[in-house]
Amino acid sequence: MLGIAALAILASAYLLGYNQCRKDVVEESKKELKAQLDAKQEEFNQQLRELERLRKLDQQLISTYQTALNTLNAKQTTITKEIVKYVPDNESCNLTAGAVGLLNDARQGVSQGTPAVAAGRSDAEKRTASEPVVSHDAGAGDR
Repeated sequence: MLGIAALAILASAYLLGYNQCRKDVVEESKKELKAQLDAKQEEFNQQLRELERLRKLDQQLISTYQTALNTLNAKQTTITKEIVKYVPDNESCNLTAGAVGLLNDARQGVSQGTPAVAAGRSDAEKRTASEPVVSHDAGAGDR
């Protein structure tokens, strides 16, 4: 009987030690996981700060671009007004519709044997003055 009691005490001591060891392992794991979580949280906060910095920079660039665009549009309007003011409208400088068609065909590189755009027009239509083209998109071809 004494052997059974001693065995029971020994088993209890072993289980208490085992449970304490297990608690220590669990506590250590909790600490490690907490440290990893804190590191990830700090990394996240740092990335969030960087994104906020980039957003502010983006807003500044958009504002600068918008200001420059507004200035450019104002200058373009002024230039268009100045051209109309200083360059007289001269009817003798108008090309005929046939000449415009010929120049357009030459510009597009129409090959021999291909009907030109002006080919479908009558002689009278070809001799009429072309419509003046006023473009408000000055310099668009230069971009």
